Amino acid sequence: MDEYGFGGHTPIFHTVNQNNNNSAKVLDLLLENGADLSVTVKGLIWGKGYEWETFIPAVNPISYAIMGLLPQIHRKEETVAEIVSLLIKHAYGINYRMPNIPNAYLAD
Repeated sequence: MDEYGFGGHTPIFHTVNQNNNNSAKVLDLLLENGADLSVTVKGLIWGKGYEWETFIPAVNPISYAIMGLLPQIHRKEETVAEIVSLLIKHAYGINYRMPNIPNAYLAD
């Protein structure tokens, strides 16, 4: 954790928002072995020290996955939606697909 108490996140956080979904196998392994998706930390600072530094407050693995939709995090909307659906299914037993992917409002 840093001087503000931000951080302290569990391994699942590192797998839900990876560029190009590079941690898909590790994400599946963690979910199969009971990773806790309800863990909430005070906040995370993504890209600390870089010009795109972004503070994400009161975050859990599902909300962190959704942060992949922020433009500065540069994740594919389809991949984010797929991961969020997987996490919601695992956490709550709900089959939910985000309907506005790709985002029609932001389309050219």
